Amino acid sequence: MPTPKHVHDAVRNTVRSLTRTLTMPQTKAVQELLIGLLRDSTAVLNHLNRATNVRIGKQSERYRRHLENIDITHAVEERIFRTLPPLSKNTIIAYDLGDIAKPHAKKMEGVHDIYDGSERKISRGYELHGVSIHNQPVVTEIHDAGCKTLNQVREEIIDRVTKKVGTKGIWVYDRGNDDKKLFASNVRRKLRFIIRLKKNRKFIHHPSGMKQAVEDFLPGVYDVRVPGQRWVYTLVVYEHLEEKTPIRVLVRGVKVRRAKAIISTYLLRWDIENLYKQMKEKFGLEQIRLLSLKKVRNLLALIRLATSISNRAFAELVEEEQSTATFELSMTFKAFCHHRCLTRNRFAFTSFLKEHAPTLHPRERQRNVLQRSLFSRRVIRAWEREAAEMGVC
Repeated sequence: MPTPKHVHDAVRNTVRSLTRTLTMPQTKAVQELLIGLLRDSTAVLNHLNRATNVRIGKQSERYRRHLENIDITHAVEERIFRTLPPLSKNTIIAYDLGDIAKPHAKKMEGVHDIYDGSERKISRGYELHGVSIHNQPVVTEIHDAGCKTLNQVREEIIDRVTKKVGTKGIWVYDRGNDDKKLFASNVRRKLRFIIRLKKNRKFIHHPSGMKQAVEDFLPGVYDVRVPGQRWVYTLVVYEHLEEKTPIRVLVRGVKVRRAKAIISTYLLRWDIENLYKQMKEKFGLEQIRLLSLKKVRNLLALIRLATSISNRAFAELVEEEQSTATFELSMTFKAFCHHRCLTRNRFAFTSFLKEHAPTLHPRERQRNVLQRSLFSRRVIRAWEREAAEMGVC
């Protein structure tokens, strides 16, 4: 089956917008890497585009050289922002810290001790700052522990995103961002937010003035203040599951009619967790084997871009399911999911692209058999015209 046309168009237009400041060899390398990620679903450079006639070692060395000499992280972020659907008042903007676990890496630049969320233990690797909007990884940034703190990078990322989207949307944070400085900075920015709290966070109950830890509040909705701050927040405590401890969130700017509705809104932040999972499982994020931190950042940007293209193509397929142009593609995708016992979601669509779109490959310029290194194309074309006039085949 041929590759979906809108996937081809998305790749071509994306590469064109990214490579305006790059040289032709760099542009070709970026295009090959992006297509290789979509088609081969791996971040190991030796495993990308193996069908070419170039030796694998020589090709991967070329990729490494270009990844060191370019910087496309900002261009990728701008591209994803431009392709986002319009934000509404209640669009979820999920911020979370992730990780790239590299427990056996010894020579990779910038690797340090992290908490591996998948294995729930201390490991080696990189920490990630991530922001997702509409199933798109708008920000996925490696934290450089030697330069800035987590809080400093978080503030910079929030500033960058708010310059693009303004005060629209609801910011949702996990309990790892339980920080009263973050509470205050979000209020000053006039952002609406929901932040999950740790059990030892202390508040002042607004009507009574009693100071107590959040774990001492019974399920319900309360007006509270943070010690040392003048703003009033809403504390929501809700028993989501009987066997689990209640979920406790701090809310500002969002109308709280029912505790359950607020917790349901908070749980939508799992979108960014699923994006981390998608990049790790479907694009081999933790398989990166590059010594330079700059190379890792550029390859991570391309993995984000491949994830964005795949998710955007799936969203278009869902919206235009009954369209004549996508009917065959939609039916083939349904049959693929049925055969593999998969739910029709963006994870399955990424696997579908890998298996049913083998024709996705870089466009190669056809080599002229008369081309010689000593002669220009203009001279060769003149020879071809003369030969045609003389009737020489």
